[in-house]
Formats: sequence, structure tokens, C-alpha cells
Amino acid sequence: MLITETKNLILRQPEVSDGALIFKLFNQRDCVKFIGDKNIKNLEDAENYIKEKYIRHYKAYGFCMYVVCQKQSNTAVGLCGLIKREELEEVDIGFAILTDYQGKGYVTEAAIAVKNHAFDDLGLKRLVGITDKLNNGSIRVLEKIGMTFEKHIRLNNDDSEIKLYGLNV
Repeated sequence: MLITETKNLILRQPEVSDGALIFKLFNQRDCVKFIGDKNIKNLEDAENYIKEKYIRHYKAYGFCMYVVCQKQSNTAVGLCGLIKREELEEVDIGFAILTDYQGKGYVTEAAIAVKNHAFDDLGLKRLVGITDKLNNGSIRVLEKIGMTFEKHIRLNNDDSEIKLYGLNV
């Protein structure tokens, strides 16, 4: 199901058939380094991850991580969406893109669309973004969409601090 579109991208709900994208995306070096190992070792793991994490999340909250597709080719290139984490009061914007499509502005374009969707369509009043202190690419995207650094936090009793950015309507 279509969520929103931009000049170059379509953002849609994930489907079990997106397993190949999830497998490839979450086994990239940068994703493992900055997002963590999701233990997706094969296509079946990826399909189960979609069911358990994204489809279930959408049913519970009305939003999730959306599949980002190039509009011209309809090729799935990454994810960008909204996450409600137990550890955070506010909804978190997240994103990840396949290495071959980095540096083309797709993440920023998708993040702006998701931010607008969150505020305009879902009626959220505040959005946060979290990222590793060393993830300069994610920091730039969060700042480009208007978020500002607020504080360092720890999630799930993790030893490492991460940066929390925020934006109000």
C-alpha cells in the first residue's frame, strides 16, 4: 500500500516479498555497525523479520518502516519510516539504504516525506531521531530534515551512548 511519494521516490508498506531487500540491507557492513546485527542469515529470516517487526508494528501503531522505491524503476532501495520504541516516549524516525544508492539524496528525500507524513497525516506533534555518535551520514540527514541535537541517551541498558535529535511541529 502506498504511503507517500516524492519527486523521485515511492514509500510503501513492506510486504513479505521484500525479504531479499531486508536480507541484503541488514547484512551490509554499515547497517551491522550502526544499527546492529539483526541476525538475518537467510531469506526466511528476512521474511519473518518483516512479519514480526514491520507488519505487526503497522497493525499496532498505524505506521512502521516503509520500503523506499525509486519511482522511475520501482526498485526497492532501502527503508525509511517511523518506530515506536518502548524506551522512548516519542516516535522515532529511522532509515537505511542499500550501499549502491547512498550519496544520491534518497535518504534525505525519503526522511522529509516521512516527517511530513508523521506531522500532516498522522497528526504527531513531535518526532525524534536517534543515531550512533559516529554515524555522520545519519546525523547529517537528521539535521537536514530540521532536527536538532538534544542529548545523549542509552537504550536497553546499553553501555554506549547514542545521540537523540528532536523536532516539534
